[in-house]
Amino acid sequence: MKREFKKRGFFSLFGVVKPLRSLMVWKKTSPKTFKVSLPEGTQSVKVMLLAQFSELSWLHYATFGKYYVGGWAAKKLLFCVKQAYKIGSPDFNVHYLSHEAQHFSDYRSFPKLKSSDLEYRAKLAELALTASPIKFVGKLKREAKRAPQIPHSFAAYKILQGLTNSSSPAEIRKEAVQLLTRHTKTLKQRGANKVESVISES
Repeated sequence: MKREFKKRGFFSLFGVVKPLRSLMVWKKTSPKTFKVSLPEGTQSVKVMLLAQFSELSWLHYATFGKYYVGGWAAKKLLFCVKQAYKIGSPDFNVHYLSHEAQHFSDYRSFPKLKSSDLEYRAKLAELALTASPIKFVGKLKREAKRAPQIPHSFAAYKILQGLTNSSSPAEIRKEAVQLLTRHTKTLKQRGANKVESVISES
C-alpha cells in the first residue's frame, strides 16, 4: 500500500494510535528547523510540516474530525500536522514543539524508556512552560485514567497524583519542573541506557 500511495504522489504512515492501528495519508511535506527551550535545556529540532491530508487515522474518523494526532517524534525528525496548529502561536510553541522536542531529547538520553514515561515527561514540559497551567491541568483531568496500556491517559493520571491542589499558576509550573527533575534524577541513578519505566512502579 505504501508503494501505491507513493506512485500517486502521496506520503503515508502506518502504525498505532493506541489502542488501534492507524493510517495517515497526506500530499505535502515541508521542513523547518526550530530551537526549543525546555525545562532542562535547549533542543534544536527539524520539523516536517505535513499538509493536504486525505486520511488522518481512526481517531479523526471516530470523532468526526474533532480530535486527531497533531504530531509525533521520530529518532531524527519531528512531524507536525500543519492544520492542527497556527505556526508560531503559543499553542504550537508549547503544546506541540515543547512536547515533541522533549520526546526527541528523551529518545537520545533514555533510549529504553517506555511510552507512558515519555508522555509523562512531555506533558510535564508542557505544564512547566504553558502560560495557562490551570487550563492544562483541566485537560489532564479530562484525559487521566489509571490505565498503563494507554500512555497519554496514564501519564496524565500520574502527573495529577504528583501535583498539589495549588491554584497558583506559578506554583503549578514550579511543581511540574520539580516532578520532571525528580524523574530525570531517578532515570540517571538507575542507568539512563537501560531503565524502561519509573511511573509504572507506584
